[in-house]
Amino acid sequence: FISDRNLGLLEAMPNEFPSTHHGYCLQHLKSYLRDRVIGIDNGFRDHLVSSLGDCAYEPTVVGFHEKLAKLKEEGKQRAHDFFKDLAPEHWANSYFR
Repeated sequence: FISDRNLGLLEAMPNEFPSTHHGYCLQHLKSYLRDRVIGIDNGFRDHLVSSLGDCAYEPTVVGFHEKLAKLKEEGKQRAHDFFKDLAPEHWANSYFR
């Protein structure tokens, strides 16, 4: 299943479909990140959103963590807060089962 991380879905998926994988929609994640970093230069905000896509599509765990660390460093506290509760097994190719 792929969803937009709606709270009801996050709570229901493990109970109703315990053996299925639940992924998060990358377009929704990009939109959420874009909203989280509002108030900064649009070009830089677009760069951060693009970097999220680069992280998501990275095929190796090592590469994923390198790209994610760079994104968090560039996005400062807002990016750290965004990724705090976002488990990579739900959105990063390198962690998909």
